[in-house]
Amino acid sequence: MCCSVNYRFSKEDGSPSQELTDIRTRHILPVDLNSFLCRNARILSEFYQMLGHSTEASKYDQYVQEFTDAIDKVLWNVDRGAWFDYDTKLSQQRVYFYPSNVAPLWADCYPCVEIYNYTYMQSDSFSFTKLQTDSSKGQN
Repeated sequence: MCCSVNYRFSKEDGSPSQELTDIRTRHILPVDLNSFLCRNARILSEFYQMLGHSTEASKYDQYVQEFTDAIDKVLWNVDRGAWFDYDTKLSQQRVYFYPSNVAPLWADCYPCVEIYNYTYMQSDSFSFTKLQTDSSKGQN
């Protein structure tokens, strides 16, 4: 899993913040970055396969599998039916909506779509009105 500098600021208790003094990005495993890396590994595998370099293609296929497994085991929340960033300092998921919550769908980095029930996206927690209101306040 990878950490990154991104738009996710949080206070010591894990709650969202827009204060630069609350940056704790080294403790956050973001859904989007890990999805992007998984997608990149898939693209590299396909390129190597087209070039006839099956050994390199297999290596990147293994990376795809490792990212997919890690995204599923660490970032997927079965009860909420969505992926969430993980806070390594607090050892818990950050159950807040960011557009990146659905990045594994775009990146095709999830084990099997039939397994999942995307209840979070059908709930009151996931609404464009709420997203616009939260974004206008600088909170996600």
